[in-house]
Amino acid sequence: KDRVRPMVARYVKAKLGTSYLDVLRQTLYAKPWRPSGTLRAILSLDGVHAVLTQNFDDLLERCAERMGLSARYQTIYGAPMDPRTGRIPIFHTHGYLPSDPSLLGSSQIVFSEDDYHELFHQGRPWSDHVTIQLLARYPCLLIGTSGEDPNLRRLLDLARRLAVPPRHYLLLKPPAPLPRDRRGAIRYTASRRALWDAFDHLGIEVLWIHHYDRDITRILGTVRGEPGRPAGERRPACAPA
Repeated sequence: KDRVRPMVARYVKAKLGTSYLDVLRQTLYAKPWRPSGTLRAILSLDGVHAVLTQNFDDLLERCAERMGLSARYQTIYGAPMDPRTGRIPIFHTHGYLPSDPSLLGSSQIVFSEDDYHELFHQGRPWSDHVTIQLLARYPCLLIGTSGEDPNLRRLLDLARRLAVPPRHYLLLKPPAPLPRDRRGAIRYTASRRALWDAFDHLGIEVLWIHHYDRDITRILGTVRGEPGRPAGERRPACAPA
């Protein structure tokens, strides 16, 4: 899918002024939606400490409602936080813009270039504290991210300085299709190995996938306790981007 660049979003935000969030909501939810297998698999996981996402849409919440799991989760999108006992928090670290405008949401979201600049100027925002705590205390499964975001890698480094963190896992597509010729295959293998080593240095193990919805659903099925899950393995804090 095409992504809106932060500098383009900054221009649009400046042009729209006070109607910015309303127009963004209308655009975000303009098309019909149905829950993906990946969302269903994430929300079906047992023993998960938290779900963390940088997306400000309410797809996780609407999927949970459709699955009859709304009472299991709690949406948190800012400080001060008020976590409820017995409910799994869904942390929206870049804000929350629900499809229903009558529901509470963020007065500001992190989407445009100036939003990112303001976030960094805050020094250590609440979202950094939450992310570091999860990375330092729980094995995390990173879904829907390349793992190359400088801010994420900065927080991984900080978590490693605070404690000896558990192993984290990143679902990632290989860099390119496997070449047919021998020389190309050697370069391809070296590229994959270099990518693996770059993440291993941060305590992340790469799990290669080829088809997003199919492979992610299969892997989450093993975490959920279906055949193939190692006995006694710690349950993750799941963190889709």
